[in-house]
Amino acid sequence: HQNHQNHQNHQNHHKERHEKKGVSTSSSSQSKTTLTLIASAALSMFISITTPIDAIAGGDDDKKFVRNMIGGCTSDKLDLFKDVRAKFSMEASTGALPEAILDLDKCDYSNLDLDAKVLSGLIARNANFENSQLTHSEMSRTDARGSNFKGVNFKDTNAYSTRFDGSNLENANFENVILSGASFGKYNGEWANMKGANFEGALLSSSDARELCKNPTLDLEGQMNVGGC
Repeated sequence: HQNHQNHQNHQNHHKERHEKKGVSTSSSSQSKTTLTLIASAALSMFISITTPIDAIAGGDDDKKFVRNMIGGCTSDKLDLFKDVRAKFSMEASTGALPEAILDLDKCDYSNLDLDAKVLSGLIARNANFENSQLTHSEMSRTDARGSNFKGVNFKDTNAYSTRFDGSNLENANFENVILSGASFGKYNGEWANMKGANFEGALLSSSDARELCKNPTLDLEGQMNVGGC
């Protein structure tokens, strides 16, 4: 009888431990879900309080175009959402953060000193940056296809996974630029123009170099700097 009682007590104790473990696991799962929701809400709040209310004119469909903002394509507009875009460039570039989308379509940023600006996660198609200084900048995962970067100095910039396809990069300086995952192919049937571009000290993987070497506009000096051609 005593052995039966001990066995029954052991089963009850095991059942209690199992139930407590289930409650603990459920609580942990609920806590993770709550933390995720809090983080998402905090990010949305951060975007809203760091953006001037009067910075954007027009309806919701116009808000992403910088040219439609009050004052148009001024250099200070590039600072909008800069902290969010720098930390969440992947999310911004894929549209997962619609509140932080900036589209520089038809903007003219030529002949400007844009040193240390944050262009990460931007849509910069059909924009003009000719002869501007984009040194020491954050430009990761930027969609820069079909734009004019002729004579731009990108020295010491992070252009990780940026798409330069179809852009004019004649005589652009990529000295010491991070170009891992960046692309220089065709856009709307046009190759990126790499004539005279300087790649001395640029950081590319061997696969990046092979892709870049497929561009017929890359001259002999560029091929030597890139390597792998």
